[in-house]
Order: sequence, then structure tokens, then C-alpha cells
Amino acid sequence: MYYIKGINEINNIIQKAIGMPRDNNAYYNFLKKNSVFENYQFLDEIELYNFQDLHPLVPNYCEKYKQHYAMNSPILNDRINNGFFRKALKKLELMNADLFNLSNFLIKIILLNHLESYTDGTTGETIGLSCMDFKDHFDEEDFIELIVHQMTHMVLFMDDFSDKHMLDADRDIMIDVGIKYVLGGTQFPIYIAFHSYLVGVEILNFRQQFNGLNYTGKYHGTTKRIVNGCESFQTGLKEYFSLFSARAQSILNAAFDSFETIRVSS
Repeated sequence: MYYIKGINEINNIIQKAIGMPRDNNAYYNFLKKNSVFENYQFLDEIELYNFQDLHPLVPNYCEKYKQHYAMNSPILNDRINNGFFRKALKKLELMNADLFNLSNFLIKIILLNHLESYTDGTTGETIGLSCMDFKDHFDEEDFIELIVHQMTHMVLFMDDFSDKHMLDADRDIMIDVGIKYVLGGTQFPIYIAFHSYLVGVEILNFRQQFNGLNYTGKYHGTTKRIVNGCESFQTGLKEYFSLFSARAQSILNAAFDSFETIRVSS
């Protein structure tokens, strides 16, 4: 959303959702009402947790999803404790202060924990909580791209609070996009396809600005892989375009234009 709509539009989305311009206390009240946090004293910067240590802060979430989480490797635990992720956040700040400040505002906790089995990442119920299955072979750049990835989801879910993107009854309509879904087959729920496409366009824009389109990430893969995925999602989303609200159509049209510019460059 940062590249598709711009920081001013993101600030407008936040203001609509929390009732005032980017105010920490108003955002914390929003999270208490709408996200999974239960026993947490919000801070004005990102905190890092593994699943075990997270449990007292979001006990219902942890109980619900505990079967999906594995024990962390020594490598990941060491990275959490030795400043690896703090260094990456500092690098993001140097790369783009707007994106860093936005991440510091939106993301209260990053859960860094290996998964035993697939579970949804950022959802409408986990705004403020960024859940990352950060593999041992991932690097700083993967972490930074994941920050951009998950902020895009959070902004979209906040926007959906104020301006519904589609009817609730239509969100789980399955559309065939020709690429493999993590749960099997090539059909995606349309609202997940919507989010996935927009995340892809954002990552492409971020990559073009900072690492170049020749960069190959370990999490998101090659630029060609992301472009191919976006092309597949775009075809399906255009076919079912009428199911989206005027607000969501506006976001998609901006993303279509942005993606075309990237595709020509790649």
C-alpha cells in the first residue's frame, strides 16, 4: 500500500480506523478492541518474541494455534537475542525512514518462531502482531521484505474496517489462479488472492527501489517468480472485479498500473 497508494493515503486509512491521525494511544485502544492482545503493555517500538514467551501476552491466540508452532532452532533463538533483527530494522530505517516509522507504529510484536504446520500469517484479528516463520537460511533482506509484506496486510485489514472491500458472503469464493495454493490445488479464496496480489506488487516496488529487480530473495524468491504470481492473481481478480467494493476496486486499479510499470522494467 505504501507504493500503490502512498504514505498520505496510509495515514488517512489509519486515521479512519483509529479515529484520529497516527496517535499511539488511539492505536493501542484500537488493538485492544480488535486484535488478539490481552495482557500487553504497549510500547512505542517493535518487540521481538518467540512463541513460548508470547503466551502470557496473547494466551487465547497461543492456545488456539499452539499445535502449529515448533521449537525454535538454536540459530533462530540466537538471532533473536544477539541483535540480528535489530540490525535489520536499523538498515530499513536507513533505507526508507517512512517505512521504518510506519513499521514501528503498526507492528507492536514480531513473533519469530518456526512452524510445525501451516497457519495463517497476518489476519484481521492479528493487526499489530507480525508472525514470521523465519527459516535459518533467511537473511536480513528477507526480514526487511517480510516487514513490508506484513505491513501491507495490516494496512489493508485496517482499511477494511472503515471501507469494506467486499461482501462477507463473497470473501471465500474460490477462484482459480493457476498457481499452487499452500493448502493444495490452484484455487484461492478471492480475498486472500486480493491480499496476495497487493503484497506482491508492493514487494516488487520495494525491491526495484532498493535491491534491484535482479535480486533473489530466499523467502519471496526471484522477481520473475513474483511477477508470474502477480500475473496469475491479476487475471483472476479482473475476472471477478465486480465483486469488490468501489474502495477495493480503486486500490486494485492503482495496483494494476503499478504492476504494469514494474513488469515492463523486469
